[in-house]
Amino acid sequence: MKNVTLEGLYNELEGIEAMLDKAEGEGNEELADKARAKYKNEFQPRLDEEEGLEFLFRQYKDMKVRGNERIDFDDMREGQVGAIVDAMKRHGVREFTFSSGWTNAVEIMMVLQKHGCRMVEMVEVNDNHKKYGKTEFDKIPAVLFVIL
Repeated sequence: MKNVTLEGLYNELEGIEAMLDKAEGEGNEELADKARAKYKNEFQPRLDEEEGLEFLFRQYKDMKVRGNERIDFDDMREGQVGAIVDAMKRHGVREFTFSSGWTNAVEIMMVLQKHGCRMVEMVEVNDNHKKYGKTEFDKIPAVLFVIL
């Protein structure tokens, strides 16, 4: 996928979602079908063109929703690391955070290191959960990584 940024993909998806919201708000099934078809036939295949891109894009979208400064991985699996790091390199991502609480988080961090990622420091990021009755997200610890 040439010259496509994560921000560009995000803006494209927002446009499709806005079209669908408008269609549903107006009860316009024809426009809703167009939005769904655009997602299925145009947008999703672009994510499928590159190994690791769909997962990376989901994390980018989560970053935007949560208001984090960097992409945060909280559910990465060891077998995904290589493809995800390669996708980050192709799309200009040079820093990310890792906030997994899984029992194998240390093993995943070792695999990240083997793929050219280096731990920098501990930081706080917005979790994917909001505080009960509040509008802000809970803060959780994360490891800041840079990609060499």
